[in-house]
Amino acid sequence: MRCWSAKFLRGVFQSGSLLSGILLSGFLLFGLLMTVFPVASAADNTSGASTPQPVRDLRYGAALFSWYGDDYLGALTELLVAQQRGGVKNQGEMPQLIAGSISLSYGLDKRAEAIFNEVLARNVSRDVMSQAWFYLGKVNYLRGQYPHALQLFDKSAQGSQDSGMAAEKIAERQYLAALINQRLGNLGKAAQLANDIEPALWRQYAQYNLALAQYQAGKTGDAIATLDRLENLD
Repeated sequence: MRCWSAKFLRGVFQSGSLLSGILLSGFLLFGLLMTVFPVASAADNTSGASTPQPVRDLRYGAALFSWYGDDYLGALTELLVAQQRGGVKNQGEMPQLIAGSISLSYGLDKRAEAIFNEVLARNVSRDVMSQAWFYLGKVNYLRGQYPHALQLFDKSAQGSQDSGMAAEKIAERQYLAALINQRLGNLGKAAQLANDIEPALWRQYAQYNLALAQYQAGKTGDAIATLDRLENLD
């Protein structure tokens, strides 16, 4: 994506022709899809923690089997059945975090919000708090409540170096924070966040959307510079 699209889009930015305007409209639509695509995987089969948790409860194991097989509805069903039969034992808060993330992926934002707030109401570790705040930030992002989402992402990031959160979740949080700043018109902050995301795949999404936003704001030079960084990513 980064090689051909960055070069092509730079040419569109540098040209003022009618054809370029039509092409840019297509790229803006593509850019809109790219802002949605990473977020749509709210129930990806990676936990928020950097270290996988051992399975001590067979019902939790069955839910994980479905989850890692991309059968998110099956995983949620297993967790709900387990809850009706006394709950999952000796697995901490991970079953709740998984149930909340799956609920969010199915558009059940109120249920997801309730689950994460229940987790935060208990005496949980910093790791769990960071993950719950991250998911609550996603709930508010998807609702368009951008300032509150940023506050929750900041709370998730505070403390002991992300408290063991998985690198993919840290990258996704920073990507969403960059998008929010971009939409609020804070392009300088958006650029700072977009240029410092690891792993690089999330940085590509962030920089692509940043370049479009910069061009729309009349900052063609900044947009081209962003595309140059995108093209030169290792």
